[in-house]
Amino acid sequence: CSMGSWTETLSHAPGAVDASTCRALLINHDPNRIAGTVDSVAFDGHAGTAQAKVLTSAKMESGIAVSEAVACGALRGVSIAYTYESRDCQIDDKARTVVVNKWRLLEASLTPIPADAGAGVRSFPSNHLPTEKESTMPEPVDPKPADKPVDPPIADQIAAEHPGQITVLA
Repeated sequence: CSMGSWTETLSHAPGAVDASTCRALLINHDPNRIAGTVDSVAFDGHAGTAQAKVLTSAKMESGIAVSEAVACGALRGVSIAYTYESRDCQIDDKARTVVVNKWRLLEASLTPIPADAGAGVRSFPSNHLPTEKESTMPEPVDPKPADKPVDPPIADQIAAEHPGQITVLA
């Protein structure tokens, strides 16, 4: 990843990545826009892959189903959020490079414009597409007054859609 005139490289070596807390699949890194769950993450020394599920109820701000946006190719980029300690890096001031040898994966996001053009959705099963009876266009809605209750917590929504699969969402 290029950071201005610096280049940052994340190690994919065995033991370099702590993915234990990566559970959310978001839209554009927005923690309030949960698209699904990350079920597993693996690194082979050169690249990382993840298995994820998109919630059938997940919608874009436009009202289009996330599954439809992924299936048609409009939302095929993947980006990640991560953190690391400076002690886990090799910094070369002259070459202006940072090699991160140990890092923690926080979340994965679906995005139309990923920072790494090579990061994207490889496959998406057709059984994740909305059925014909599910609307992919938003219904006209009146703006919510400030005193109206908001949607139920996302953890409740995910747990209801995937019974037994989610024990804790923190």
